Amino acid sequence: MHRVKDRKGHQELPVAGCLGELFAALEHGRAAVLTAAPGSGKSTLAPAALLDQPWCAGKTVLCAQPRRLAATALAAHVARLRDTELGGEVGYAMRFDRRIGAATRLQFVTDGLLLRRIQADPFLDGVAAVVLDEFHQRSLAMDL
Repeated sequence: MHRVKDRKGHQELPVAGCLGELFAALEHGRAAVLTAAPGSGKSTLAPAALLDQPWCAGKTVLCAQPRRLAATALAAHVARLRDTELGGEVGYAMRFDRRIGAATRLQFVTDGLLLRRIQADPFLDGVAAVVLDEFHQRSLAMDL
């Protein structure tokens, strides 16, 4: 398994070794499934790496989380890894709480907020990708 360090060199993230395959699958199709062991970088590295893909240029990536705490913690962690302020390039949004701005391109959102966004804009204009993180924690909102 190929292991690389994150932008600041803090920890090794095994998922980095398969990102090329993930991006190739997404370029040729509309969906892909990424499975790996806990702590391998699925939630931190993969959604952020999507921002650097040419087909995501100028668009937003939404990463749905089943829990509010996970959304806020991941947003803060990924913002640190990308050397940016929370609410800048990386932010979070949920009912009654959000840290996003005009420059936010990666939004960690709760399942409920994603569902409301889809209801308001079924085509999700301006969104390049939707990541359904922790998909094994199924809910009615995500099944819909």
